[in-house]
Formats: sequence, structure tokens, C-alpha cells
Amino acid sequence: MKAAAPFQRLTAEYAFRRLWVDRDNSTRFLVADEVGLGKTVVAREIVELTLDYLKKHSADIVYICSSRPIATQNLDKLKGSRSDAASFSTRLTLLASHPREKKDAVRFIALTPATSFDIGRSTGWVAERALIWRLVRSCLHPQGLEDALRIVTSGSWLRELDELRRKRLDPIVAIEFQRSVKDDKVLVADLRKLASDTAQGISDRDYRRRRSALVGKLRVHLARAGVRTIARRGLIILDEFQRFPQLIHFSDARDPITSELATELFSREHAHRRVLLLSATPYRMLGMQEAPGEKPHADLVELVRFLTDGGDLGFGSRVDDLFPLASGWSIART
Repeated sequence: MKAAAPFQRLTAEYAFRRLWVDRDNSTRFLVADEVGLGKTVVAREIVELTLDYLKKHSADIVYICSSRPIATQNLDKLKGSRSDAASFSTRLTLLASHPREKKDAVRFIALTPATSFDIGRSTGWVAERALIWRLVRSCLHPQGLEDALRIVTSGSWLRELDELRRKRLDPIVAIEFQRSVKDDKVLVADLRKLASDTAQGISDRDYRRRRSALVGKLRVHLARAGVRTIARRGLIILDEFQRFPQLIHFSDARDPITSELATELFSREHAHRRVLLLSATPYRMLGMQEAPGEKPHADLVELVRFLTDGGDLGFGSRVDDLFPLASGWSIART
């Protein structure tokens, strides 16, 4: 990628100061340049400044966008001078398969909302179930549990396990997952019952329904372990976040698990974690079509609430007071 233009460099330096240096710094920052002005270049410069600031420590650069091919492509662009750093596109549920090579290593990680935050209640990928089995078998191994998790043919399952055996797992994610599962006493009891039914050859419709639900719960625990351990130090980048509003407008999330994972990822719990938002259209303009009863400034208010983490000092209520005027202007435009 070409060198940053002066205006891009100035933008990056200002954003970096607001995120990391200023005494009244912010943990969340929005770059809302027009299309074609190089937001990815600005983000790359912010990443470079951030990693220089966090030098001699491990760090994660997490890049989230709606398309996995775009995520993989832009991840390489964000690496800049750190071309030798580890980079991979994955899911929160598979993060344990990507351990940090060294204590001070930097990782560039690409995620997509559909595969990492919309967990659902399905049995997921065979890679996820194989990882679950490897992690739980040392602490929870009733007869029949492996067969309950397998689902696919024996050959496919053994190939997945063989590939997984060649990998070193992230001990931090593994311990977090095992602790989380063991603490869920109801889940453990249900898994033992499912394993017993599997060993007895039960495979009716009720069994399949329970199996899907329980494997889904295990995948949720795996995603929780991933999100609790990722980017404890580093930068989380949301690119064109208006395409997945459920991650910042929690009321838009169809599944409470999505809100839970997003809340955890963007939390202020870790002092050296920052969030960078990129978008040319961060909220809908007045005059665009709204749903019945929807306020035309709702996206703007939700965005400010996210950027201030709810500490908007009454911003939302003040805009609500102006709603009749804003609504009338919207109607006049249409």
C-alpha cells in the first residue's frame, strides 16, 4: 500500500492522540471520511502508532467487517511494516486454534459478524466440535459424548481430530473455556444424559433436538472464552459498521448472545484496549425512509451512545426534544 498522504497522516496522528495519549482520552473513536479518501490507510497508520506505543508487549489488532474475503484482503493492508506478524481470519469459536507464538507477539485477526457473533443454536462446523471434544475430554468424558459431538462420518471426524492434534492450542482460551463449562452445572448434567443416550443408540427426533441445543450451548461457551481473551491489549477496528448495527446498537440484536459477545468485546475492562470505527456513512441521513414510528435521528443517537459508552451527558434526551422539528424537516424534504 502506498505511503499515507499528509491529510491521512494528520488524521491518524489526531486519532491516536485521542485514543492513547491525551489526559481526557477516549477509548472509542470514529473516522468518517468520504468514500475514496483512504480510511484503510488512516487505519493502517493508527495501527502502526498503536503498536509502537504498546511495544515490548503482546497485542491484537482485530479487524471486523461484513465480508470474509474483504477482511482477509484488508488485514494484509493493515499490517504495514509488520509483514512478518501472524495474521489469520477465524471465528471466536476457533480462536483457541491460533495461539500466540511468543509472549510479546502481535496478531492481526479478522472476524465477521455472521460467523463470530451470530452463534445460534446449531451444531456448527466439525472443526468447532472437534475443538470442543479436545478441550472437554480431560475434564468431562462420559461414554458416548464423543459420538454425540461427531455427527459427521467417522472418517471426516478422525481427519479433523488428526489435524487438530498437530496444532498447539492457546492455553488461555482453553482454560477459560474449561472453567466456563465446568461452572455450568446444568449443562454438564445435560451433556452426561446426552452421552448416555448416545451410548444406548437413541437417535429419535427429541434426541437430535437436544443434541443440537447442547452443542449450540458449548459453541456459545467457546465463543465466550474467545471474546474474553482476545485483544486484552490492542485495537479493535469496525469497518463500515453500519452494515452490522447489531454489534453497536444492542437493541437491533436478534439474539441476546450477540449482544453479550459484543458488549464483552467492546468493554472498558482492559485499560489497553481501544475501538476504532470506520465509515463513510455512519448513520442514515434525514429524509431517508424510516420504519413506522422510527425517529429519523435514531442512528445518530445510538452511534453517539456507543462512542461515549452511554456517557452522553443527556445528548440523547436533548435530541429527542428536537424530534418534532427534525421529523417535520424530514417530511418537508420528502
